[in-house]
Amino acid sequence: MNKQKDISKENLTIYGLLDTRVQELVSKFGITRAIVMLDGITSGKTVLDDSEKETLIINFLTIRAKKHFGFSGDDFLESQDQNARDARMCCYYLLIKHLDMSYQTIAYYYRQKRRNIRYNYKKLEEIVVIKPFYKDFFKRFDALEASFITYLLELKTK
Repeated sequence: MNKQKDISKENLTIYGLLDTRVQELVSKFGITRAIVMLDGITSGKTVLDDSEKETLIINFLTIRAKKHFGFSGDDFLESQDQNARDARMCCYYLLIKHLDMSYQTIAYYYRQKRRNIRYNYKKLEEIVVIKPFYKDFFKRFDALEASFITYLLELKTK
């Protein structure tokens, strides 16, 4: 029985590329984990509710910010050390930029006033415009943002 092939040559290369990527996924993570990842991407069900995800994201971002900005103290939320203040400012900015989290919600998690969150967000927005003057700061910020985006993608696939 001959099946008609109505797939164009262009589509064959797209499907071939898709097949190659799926094979790479399976070889890297194994068939079981690859299926779970594909299900996580394509299904609409959520494993965690929103408040659990928020808590996980805040904890991850805080830990990574402390690491990237070199803060080793225990009082991260209250510290007036410049590294801690810069790290917190980056956390506020990333949460608003990537998750559209409200100032009030961020203020709750970081035990700050809503206007402090807004001030720091606006301050970092202004600093972004003159990025060349803050090379060391933006090297740390870019590393933090990259790890945060990677974490958000992983969280969606689990």
